[in-house]
Amino acid sequence: MFVSIKVTVYTDETRAYTEIALNRKANLTKVHELCLKEHAKGSRDFSLSTIGRLIEADGILKGRALYNAQSAGYRALIEAWSASAGPP
Repeated sequence: MFVSIKVTVYTDETRAYTEIALNRKANLTKVHELCLKEHAKGSRDFSLSTIGRLIEADGILKGRALYNAQSAGYRALIEAWSASAGPP
């Protein structure tokens, strides 16, 4: 009888990428929750500049980080909220 065992070996580089991914996931969740709160308040302005100011005020990210190539996931989330909310 054979038993298959999966062994994962983490290097420092792999661990760093894993931590980055977990941090990004947590921050995406925080941005989503912030957008949810804004929508509940009746806000329909989900522009990058407005949400950027709010996420910086909450200490999630620097607002200007939304314009970096690595922040495409954040922009997609905010654009989805903007499309869902309709025009301001």
